Amino acid sequence: MDIMLKSSKVKFLQSNRFVFLLLLSSLIVMLSGGLQMQDVISIPFIYYVLVFFTLAALSLLSFISKNATEAISLNRDDDLHDPLTHLPNHSLFLEQLEYALSMAKRHSKVLAVVNLDIDKFSDVNKEYGYKKADALITDVATRLNILTRESDAVARLGGSAFGVIMNLIEHGEEVDRALQRIMQGMRLPFDINGENVVLKISYGVSVYPTDEVGSADDLSDYAVLALNNAKQAGGNGHSYYSNEMNLDNSKRLSDEYDLRKALENNEFCLYFQPKVDAATGNIKGMEALIRWQHPDRGIVSPVEFIPLLEESGMIIEAGDWVLRESCRLNKLWQDQGLDPLRVSVNVSSVQFQQGDFIERIELALKDSGLSADYLEVELTESCLMDDVTKNIDILHEIKKMGVAISIDDFGTGYSSLSYLKKFPIDTLKIDRSFITNVQDRRGGDNAAIVTAIMALSHSLRLDVVAEGVETAQELSYLHALGCKTIQGFLFSKPLSVDEFTKIQQDSMHMKDVLDKVRIELAS
Repeated sequence: MDIMLKSSKVKFLQSNRFVFLLLLSSLIVMLSGGLQMQDVISIPFIYYVLVFFTLAALSLLSFISKNATEAISLNRDDDLHDPLTHLPNHSLFLEQLEYALSMAKRHSKVLAVVNLDIDKFSDVNKEYGYKKADALITDVATRLNILTRESDAVARLGGSAFGVIMNLIEHGEEVDRALQRIMQGMRLPFDINGENVVLKISYGVSVYPTDEVGSADDLSDYAVLALNNAKQAGGNGHSYYSNEMNLDNSKRLSDEYDLRKALENNEFCLYFQPKVDAATGNIKGMEALIRWQHPDRGIVSPVEFIPLLEESGMIIEAGDWVLRESCRLNKLWQDQGLDPLRVSVNVSSVQFQQGDFIERIELALKDSGLSADYLEVELTESCLMDDVTKNIDILHEIKKMGVAISIDDFGTGYSSLSYLKKFPIDTLKIDRSFITNVQDRRGGDNAAIVTAIMALSHSLRLDVVAEGVETAQELSYLHALGCKTIQGFLFSKPLSVDEFTKIQQDSMHMKDVLDKVRIELAS
């Protein structure tokens, strides 16, 4: 700080040296010219003093103004660059794009925008820590600068996302060649903590004048839409913008708005699908399934809106409602004198990773008065494998409460047997994709896969639920393997609250279905 002050003083004195010398010379000449004190007094000496200090003040203000202007310029430069990579940030990127677009229009050139984003970058943060992740971002920035042309502009748009402006292109084919060069270079391994890691990166491309744009913002937005399309296709690839994407995005925004209104207006409802004892036909439990009562479209399948709930983050609010409503209705049925059943609630990975997830379960049980014995949470394999050590601790907390845990869609994920033994789970739910024609040993691998899952569950002393059972032959084969609990259209489709209440009251309904199955198999 002292050095800075010293430097400022030196600059001030240097910049105003002429003024000081002039004023000092004038005083010396005036006094050395034989002026007596009475002459000085008779001459308006105060005038000279005022001139001296006025000029000095003006010089001081000039110095302050000059340094303030330099400081503002430096601050603005900082505001337009990413502090980690020192690349232009999103604001400067848009300024550069606006200028590039004006030049492309004026000189009839092709202009392209490439948005790229590292897929599942959060995994890098989890596995290597934020410092290593930041180091990776700088390495990506450095490599991008090497892979792009001198005339191109590279920016960090935020997080793990980067943007490239391809300038001065004569023909559209050059865009694809330049993109391929970038993609090939980015496929080479990056060093993370001494490990060679190959990143999966998605790319979205918009091109002027192929894509009709009115502004630089349009071209940037189109690249974002193309990037989202690449990610939705599985990631680790590229996508060029098309008009259909804009239509899809408009529909997505409309659907998202409708979903927000649905949450506000209580348009969601629950359906329940029974879990049935394969030997007796008794209802052993039920799975709660969310449905959307759209005011115009009627009942909407979750396949249409669950992905959007997850993408928008609304799954937390919707999932919390499902948990609370499931507990409330289950307790209501018990209070009506119906047989107590355990209700299963699907939990998304986003919900599960919330820091207050345990408290949300406790609150749902407390508010409803439902015993923890009659609640089960269903989690997918991929959800549990995101952060195994942390997730095991969360699962143990859930088990301490007395809540049951099942792995949903088992067989479709990548959980290892060593981890499976550590998870404090109660039930495996075999995915419906393995149940279809499971009895046909020559028609595919389903029989072998289900047989292996049954053997695994028996060795780990876990219950098994086969979901998606639709035929008598599938039921017979599963029962022979030792699968005791069945869920599927063979016994019942998902039912509204009123419909499920009726089948609970009619204890013979499922047994009648089972009798029909036995007759079919015997014939």
